[in-house]
Amino acid sequence: MKILTTNFLTCAVKSCKSSPASYPLHFQDAELEQADMEYNPTFLRNILPRIEWDALRVTATELGFTSLPAEKPDMSGGAVGLAEEGVATGEGRAAEEEEEEREKMLRELHTLLLETQDQGGDCQFLAAESLGLRLRQDEAMRERDKGKSESGEADS
Repeated sequence: MKILTTNFLTCAVKSCKSSPASYPLHFQDAELEQADMEYNPTFLRNILPRIEWDALRVTATELGFTSLPAEKPDMSGGAVGLAEEGVATGEGRAAEEEEEEREKMLRELHTLLLETQDQGGDCQFLAAESLGLRLRQDEAMRERDKGKSESGEADS
């Protein structure tokens, strides 16, 4: 499951839906995998306003990604136009540096949200934990994947 997906999940159990602990999803013993994907800054700029930033920071921190800023970054453009017009003033250089920072942040978000996937382990909502519920990766899928890797089969 991609980290982006976890930002949109809430506990579906009727008794925990009204609890603030029904979100975000928390990982325990997560087995993370990086899957290369084509970089798409337009998609990231469009999805960023829909992301619950505080929840993403909680999830990212639990998974060891500690570089996210406290506040959701502003990814709206503006600096590019100044650079294209050839503004050589201090403002133009500052705008170029700001655009470079935006690009760096977009690439980090791309890695975290789209390329990082949980392939195993347990995940749960805190509200569901109080009810004794836990989401588990499908054991049969894990065994199937383990069998493929041991026999040398490639993923299809």
